[in-house]
Amino acid sequence: MPTTADGSIIVRAPISAVYALWTQFEEFPRFMGGVTSVRFLTDTRLEWVAEPEGGPSAVGG
Repeated sequence: MPTTADGSIIVRAPISAVYALWTQFEEFPRFMGGVTSVRFLTDTRLEWVAEPEGGPSAVGG
């Protein structure tokens, strides 16, 4: 069963800094709960490894 989340936050930072953070996928595990790793497989493909309820899972490839 898919899980969804709804909500919003206010980010008080320059747009350039926010954009730079959100385009560095490899850094997501530092601030995104449940995400173990993100790595580029090719220029257009990523592999995400996360730990959802029930144990680790890899998506992508």
